Amino acid sequence: METNTKETFSVGGVIKEAYAIMKPKFWSAIGQYLLIGFVLQILFAVLLGKGAFLGSIITTYICIRWALAYTRKGSFNFDDIFENVTFKKFVYYIYASFLVGISIIGGFLLLIVPGIIFAVRLTFATYFAIDKDVKPMEALRESKRITKGNRWKLYWFLVVCVFINILGLLCLIVGVLFTAPLTAIATAIVYKKLLKMKSVVTPEIVTV
Repeated sequence: METNTKETFSVGGVIKEAYAIMKPKFWSAIGQYLLIGFVLQILFAVLLGKGAFLGSIITTYICIRWALAYTRKGSFNFDDIFENVTFKKFVYYIYASFLVGISIIGGFLLLIVPGIIFAVRLTFATYFAIDKDVKPMEALRESKRITKGNRWKLYWFLVVCVFINILGLLCLIVGVLFTAPLTAIATAIVYKKLLKMKSVVTPEIVTV
C-alpha cells in the first residue's frame, strides 16, 4: 500500500532547510563541492579528453552522494563516496543517466514542452540508482511515481535553483561557489521529502 499524504514541500522552505544544514559546515561544504564539482570536472576533462562525458557522469555521481550525505548526517567525508557502492549499482547509475538523457533529448526534439516534462518527471531517477538498489528502468519509474502530484511545484523549484545559480554567477562568478552546493543539498532534500510522502508501506496486521 502506498502512503500519499497531502503534505508537500515549500520551495522557500527547502532552500532555508538546505542553508540550515550547510551553515555549520559552511566552508567545508563549499571547499568539498568546489573540489568535486569544479576541480574534479576539469581534471577529468583534461585526462579523458573526448571521454570527458564519462568524467561528467562520475562527477555528478559523487555530487549526488555528497548532497545525500549532508541531508542524512549534516556532513560529508570522502569515505561516503564508496559507502555501499558496488560495481553493479554504479553500472545501474550510468545506464539510468543514459536513459534520462535520451528521454529528455527526445522530448526536446519533439517539442520543448515534452522535454521539460520528461526532465521534471525523471529528476530523481539517478538519485534512486545511487540511493536504492534498483535497476535503471525501475529508477525511472520510481522517479515518475514520487514526482506525480508535485511536478508543477518541482518545476518551479528547479527554475528557482537555476535562477539562484545565475545570481551566483553574476556575483563576480564566486557566488556560485555558495549557490551550487546550496541548491544541490536542496534538491536532495526534495528527493527525501517526496520519497517519504510517497513511501510504500505494508498494511498493519490487526489482531483480535
